[in-house]
Amino acid sequence: MQQSSSAEIQVQRPNKLRAVMRSARAERELVYDGNTVTLYTPALKYFATTELAGNIGGMIDQLEARYGVPIPLSDLFLWGTNAAPPTRSSRR
Repeated sequence: MQQSSSAEIQVQRPNKLRAVMRSARAERELVYDGNTVTLYTPALKYFATTELAGNIGGMIDQLEARYGVPIPLSDLFLWGTNAAPPTRSSRR
């Protein structure tokens, strides 16, 4: 079974992010201002807020580790940083 979903992400490095994630089953909005992250689910009229100071990469790590909240395309925020995985050379 195939499900379609989308994510609209706005970023201001190093520590601001807004992501709207939509699927057939749900919509969620995540807002991070460098100090606080808020997750909002409009259909349920539910929101949760927690303090997570730092940069976007640190916030993503903490959200996933502490609360099990995945961020769409989170690997994009590692590119160009020391946390990025080493690239493989295509040369033989």
